[in-house]
Order: sequence, then structure tokens, then C-alpha cells
Amino acid sequence: MNLFSHKATETQRFSDLVARRLCAKSLFRTAHNIYGMFRQARNCMRIVVCDIRRIPDLLFLDIEPFLGYNQSMEIKITISRLMKSIESCATVFLMIAAFIFAFPGVSQSLVPVGDPVISGGLIQSPGAGKIYHGVYPGGITGEEDDITLADVQSYEAVSGLHAAWVYFSNNWYRSRLFPAATAQWIADHGSVPYVRMMLRSSPNPANSTREKLFTLQAIINGDFDADLNAWGTAAKAFGGPLIVEYGTECNGNWFCWNGMWNGADRKTLFGDIAKADGPERFVAAYRHIVDTIRNQGANNITWVFHVNYDAYPVKAWNDFENYYPGDAYVDWVAVSDYGPQTPKARDTASFRENLDGVYSRLTAMAPGKPIIVAEFGCTATSKGSKGAPWGAYALNDLIAGQRWPAIIGFSWWNEHWENDNKPINDTTMRLQDNPKLAFAFKSKLVAGPDLLALNKITTFAYQLQNIENSVETDALALSDYDMLVIEPTSTVSGMEDYDIAGTVAMLKAMPAGDMTHRKMVIAYVDLGQAETWRYYWTWSTKWNKGQPKPADWPGYILTPDPDGWSGDYNVAYWDVAWKDILINGLIDEAVVDGFDGVYLDWIEAYDDPAVMQAANAAGVDPKTEMIKLIGELRDYARTKNPKFIVIQQNGTTLLNGHAELLNVIDGIGQEDVWYMGRPGAPWSRSKGYDIAQDPDFSAELITWLDQFLAAGKTVLTIDYTVKHAASTYLLSRGKGYVPYCTRIDLSHLSTTPPPAK
Repeated sequence: MNLFSHKATETQRFSDLVARRLCAKSLFRTAHNIYGMFRQARNCMRIVVCDIRRIPDLLFLDIEPFLGYNQSMEIKITISRLMKSIESCATVFLMIAAFIFAFPGVSQSLVPVGDPVISGGLIQSPGAGKIYHGVYPGGITGEEDDITLADVQSYEAVSGLHAAWVYFSNNWYRSRLFPAATAQWIADHGSVPYVRMMLRSSPNPANSTREKLFTLQAIINGDFDADLNAWGTAAKAFGGPLIVEYGTECNGNWFCWNGMWNGADRKTLFGDIAKADGPERFVAAYRHIVDTIRNQGANNITWVFHVNYDAYPVKAWNDFENYYPGDAYVDWVAVSDYGPQTPKARDTASFRENLDGVYSRLTAMAPGKPIIVAEFGCTATSKGSKGAPWGAYALNDLIAGQRWPAIIGFSWWNEHWENDNKPINDTTMRLQDNPKLAFAFKSKLVAGPDLLALNKITTFAYQLQNIENSVETDALALSDYDMLVIEPTSTVSGMEDYDIAGTVAMLKAMPAGDMTHRKMVIAYVDLGQAETWRYYWTWSTKWNKGQPKPADWPGYILTPDPDGWSGDYNVAYWDVAWKDILINGLIDEAVVDGFDGVYLDWIEAYDDPAVMQAANAAGVDPKTEMIKLIGELRDYARTKNPKFIVIQQNGTTLLNGHAELLNVIDGIGQEDVWYMGRPGAPWSRSKGYDIAQDPDFSAELITWLDQFLAAGKTVLTIDYTVKHAASTYLLSRGKGYVPYCTRIDLSHLSTTPPPAK
């Protein structure tokens, strides 16, 4: 079964056909398998690099009528083997080139480190393949300077990580002194103190933005030099390494040092008449602070210039580049990148979207400077993105090491606060309040949790549509299902650039129902049918009823789907050309994208009259060929992932007389055991499901499923029912099966999740 309704164009020009056949898909699969850092480069290079495995198809496009199918395919396969050898060499060349020119200095595997690297009294970059992890651990009053060791230890206990630095504020409305006591216990804990120098008169943004005491001009004039001298002297006396920033999120008007409050875009009252006064004053004040403190011999400080990923107000003069104090005054560049910060927020922008928008600007502004994400976080629940999946996506991108190679560290904003007098509207970014987010941290940053074995799962979900929708993937991530069977969306024509690998990585960072193991994520693959909406479909798309098969379609396509699913066509699955698409295409893609296994649909093709007729004409047994094909794809996948799982859907009678089937599958999923649905019925159509199965047919299915179960195979049941879901779950579990009840559209998670066992 497949439920996509994507349509390709009716006809393709020959040149378009050639171009699509020469796209660089398999080439970059190989590259990815050898070196994961090229995932992002692959989509870009697909359009310019030839897939040399397709050359035989092109060269021999028209020779089949002269040589015959078998002889022409033998020639194609021989050339394919030669081309694949050439491809391996080409892949190595491209990898080296990409490594040299695209990702200099990036290690193959980024593993976070807890302990800071100290040299010459300063914190150093963590080294190739490493990334720092820090935290603002949350305070008592929300003023960010009242953190405690207990806060840090509590966070570290649930994250499983030791903090390289601990982030906190030095609010001058409370004290102008260097925060020696806080810095000392942080250092004693084995972390580096990260101090935000907050020269302001009030914690209230409405008051602090209208700063009257610690103005930029007053700082420039030297009004606080005595305080800064004392601060620098104490920092030097502290002795250990420090990270310090002034002017947090300087391009945001919620702080008093933003240009809006200090001259904005006027150019006549300060300094260079070609520059806006507001940012120019900030630069002068920042430099004055650094110079004054350095003059006291405080050379143990790593100075940070910290911006927000977007600017307020959104004006050219307020671009963060205008605030940059210069390379001589900045050691690290920092950025804040938050998701939704309140439960009512509807923002769905990802961490990646935000950071992608500024990363190139940051590196262009300060070439060669290390970058850190000084602040990031997302509230546990919101009307937009949810904390756990948002955080898992962010962590995956941060530690992947390929997307933003200049980033050397990050710190989570681990705070809870009230937004009004209703607890339901409180914001919490604390890992302690969000076990699934804490699980993601451990999964991504410490060590991947064990996969729950297939024979141990008690629940699973099955969804084929809307996987590209973040609301849907958030729901999948936050669900308590042990296993998810989903559509590998990037194999859909027109959606090749969708980051299914990122989605899979996020889902695999989420816990199974036991909150100990991670979820298993399985790719849906139609084994016995070609689908017009897949990337490999390069032919016309319609086979009009009563008309011969279109002349441009390959010979292995036999008949339309007998159950009425539009765009699905039965194939001669023993054909080597189809096997190439299936194994070197769809299965390989599932492995590359990180799926734990595949869920193979249309196994029952062996029993279709047209398929049997074609098999007879080819002199092969359809059952034997189906089992052989499953074994071949399983063997291929397991050369790359020895634990790769293969689950067949339907086709129980394939076991009849063919016990060898049990050697090539790990489980079976069976639809319509007790309740059926109408093919093509949309989610909202109430008459599209709850159709009772024939009792005799149910009994026959159960007889076969019990044989799989007795052989140690996991048995999944999928029944299209809502009204009878509760009783169906009981029936299935009573048999020792793992049930799922939903609507046949499979475009959302079930509205009738299984009751707890």
C-alpha cells in the first residue's frame, strides 16, 4: 500500500530523461557510507555529478529489440560492475576534494567533551572532533546571577554531562564587583566560569532599556573606570580561565546597550559620520571595557561578542556586523538561538533555520574566530515546536560537525519561569522537567541508548503521509510508541531535498515507552510495486484504462494495483533492473538515512495473477523469487548495518512450503486481521474504516500468523478501526501480537492509541 498522491508530469523530454537518469544519487550514497559529513553536500552535487551506474541504461536504451532482453541486460550488468568500480574511485576523489575545500579541519566524528582544555591560563578550542557543552543552570529569582552548585549538579545528573562552562550574569545593579565567590565554586567544580557583564540599573527590561546610569556614553567617558579596574584586578587574582562577555544580544532592543537607546541610526552626534551612532557607541564602549580590564593584567579572559540570531528593530543600521568591536577585542563570537519560549508561542522555526540564516554572516564578519551558541533552548510545550524534538534536532545538527564547522560549543538555557498566575502557562526549559528532552541529551551527547529489540516492543505506530510536517513529526517523537514505521519522504519525487535523515536522527533520540531504550524507526518500502511519485520514475505517469501499457514504460512493470491504489503498478520483482532500483536505490537510501530497518509492502505480489503469468513466462517461481529478493536486500543492508531489521507486510502464505522465508525476515505485519478500510479513503471519511473482516478469513490469517509467532518472529497487526479499537487491541495482544488501530489514510497518528499493558 502507498498513499502518496504526488504526480509527475505527463511526459518527459528525452533530454530530461537522460538528465534524471544521470543524477548523482548512488554516487553520494557511497560517499555518505564512507564519510557521513557529506550528507549536506550530496543534495547540491546531485545536479552536477553523473550517476555512472545509470550509463548502461542510457547506452543500451534501444538495443533490447535487437539483442533480446536477457542478452542486453547481461551487457548492462557487466558495464554496471565496471562503472561501479570507477564510481568507487570517483567517490574517494570527491571525498578528498570536499574535505579539503568544503570542510577544513573537521573530524569524522564529533564527540562532546565535558572538561575544558586549558593552556596558557585560557580556555582553548576543544580540538578536532570535539565540541564544548555548557549550561545556564537556572537561578532562584530569575535574575541570572543567583545560581547554585546544586542547580548545576541537578542539571548534570539528568543530562549525563559535566559542564565545560557555567553561564551566569554579573548584574551591576546588584554589585559592581567581580563575582569571585560564584566563579570560585564553578572552578572548584571543574568548569570554567562564563560571566555576562550586565552593566544596567534594573532587571526590568522596560526600565533597563531606558538606562540612565550605565549608558554607553558614560562607559566611554570613563565614569566606571574605577569599578572596571577593580573588576580586572580581581579577575587577574582569580587566576583561572574565565569567559566574559559584555553587551549580550547587542542587536536586540530588550537590552540597554542596543543602538536603539544610544543614538540609533543618527550619524552626527558621535564619531564617524558615515556610521550609525548607536552601534558605533557600543563598539567604543565594548573596547573601553576590554582595554580597561586588560590593563589590569587580566589576561586569563576569553572575550566573547554575543549577538541574537535576529535583530530588533529590523533595520540595516541594527545588523550585528555594525556592532562588531574588531578581531583584537574578540576571541569568540556567540549567538543566541531560541525556539518557542512560552506555551502559547506558535513559532515553528527550527534551530537550524535560525542559525543557517546567520552562520555565513558570522563567519564573514569574524573569519577564523570560533563560534559558540551561548544561549539556546525551547519550552517543553508550545503551540509551535515542542521542546524535546526541537532540542533533539538542534543537538543533532550541532554535534554532526558538518553544517557549521566553526561552532566549538553551546550552552543550554535550563530555566523555569512564570508568565502569569496560571501554572499551565509557565515556561520550562529545564531538563529536569522534561524527561524526553533529557533522554535526547543523553542520546546525542553521552552515548546512544540501546535500541529496544524487535521482540521486546509492545507498541508501534504506522504513518505514511505528512512526515514532512513538523507538527506530525513532533507528535511521533513525543509519543510513547516503541517503534515507528514511516514514509522515507526524500524518495518522493520533488521532495529529494527533504532531510529525512535529520528526522530519523531526531526520532531515534526519543525514548521508547519504557523511557530507557530509544525508539526504533523503520522505513516503508513497496517491494513489489513501482510508484509514479518516487524519484526513480522517469516515464509518463498514466496508464489509461483499457489501453496498452505506455510504450516508454520498462518491461518489468506489469499491471495497475489490483486493490485500486492510484499510481501503484505491480512489477516483475525478479527483474535485475527493478532489483537495482530497489536495492541500490530505496534500500540503500534507507540505510544511508539511518533507518533501523525496512517494512516491505506488497509481499503478496507472488499471488497476483499477472505476476504469476509473467513469472511463468520467465521460467521462475514467484514465491522463490520473492524470498530470494528479500534475502538479497537484507544481505545488502546488513553489510552496512549488521542489525538492520526486515519486516514483511502481509503475504502470510509465502510461508507455505517455504520455511526458508523465516531466515530472511525478522517480523511480519498483517493488515485487516479483524477490520478493514477502503483504499484511498481520506482520514476524515468515517465510512473509510471499521469494516469487519470476514471471520473465516480472519481465522485463516491467525493460523498463519501463529506459525510466524511460534518461529520467534514478531507479529504486528494493523486494523483500520476506530469504534472497535479497544476490543481489537485486546484481541491482538491476547494472541501475543503487537497491535495498531487507526484509519486507512495513515496520514496522522492514531486517534485511538493502545491502552497501557
